[in-house]
Amino acid sequence: MPSKTLLVNEIFGPTIQGEGPAMGRRCAFVRLAICPLRCKWCDTPYTWAFSNPIAAHHQSHKVYDYTEEVREMTVGDVVSQAIFCASGANLVVLSGGEPLAQVPVPLQDPGIKLEESYGDPVGLLVNTLLEAGIETHIETAGVRRPSPFLHEAVGGYVVSPKLVTSGNSLKVRRDLDVLRFFADTNKAFFKFVITEPNDFSEISQIAALCSIPPWRIWVMPEGTTPKAIQEKMTFVADRGIRAGYNVSSRLHILAWGDQRAH
Repeated sequence: MPSKTLLVNEIFGPTIQGEGPAMGRRCAFVRLAICPLRCKWCDTPYTWAFSNPIAAHHQSHKVYDYTEEVREMTVGDVVSQAIFCASGANLVVLSGGEPLAQVPVPLQDPGIKLEESYGDPVGLLVNTLLEAGIETHIETAGVRRPSPFLHEAVGGYVVSPKLVTSGNSLKVRRDLDVLRFFADTNKAFFKFVITEPNDFSEISQIAALCSIPPWRIWVMPEGTTPKAIQEKMTFVADRGIRAGYNVSSRLHILAWGDQRAH
């Protein structure tokens, strides 16, 4: 087993995928730490808000302790824990944070094997799980590209481009070349977090710029309580249906609220 390491926040399961195209499917989660985005409504700020200046971007302003929230783990240990937590399920979801933030820029040497060239611990994790008969999905904001080594083995991506209501600048939240890469692969679906009706205008702009057909788009209400989900669900569903999009709830919030590791 490779000894390369990952920065991990938590590994848990068995649970269900609470949102998006695989909603309701039994799985385990591997939540990786670190994120280049600073979404003000992020429901996992404990993966990135490790200082006052950074935490100030989040609506809670809470600072988390890096030493408590982040563990450096070998790929082998992550695989073992993920398989144990899956408890017979054949799906592991890599979430974050931003999982692709831990995929390095490739070296341009055709004489080096892919796994050595990319030194890619996320790719090694996905490939090792695939060898064990377990499919992986990666949840990503669509601002980083996967390595070819990772892309070949991954089962699918749920790409969630962040909108202006996330609080991120356009430069930080959107990379059209990366989004077009995902739009061009049949492994990717797109999920948008909705906070207000005006978000639909930006979604349609992104879809047009990247040639994303409506049937590959899911829209989902933002919220970390059942009440917040319910309050937004009517306009999200009405607008989404009219636009030709799919609609997602957040089943884990409905079942367990904002509890971690669910």
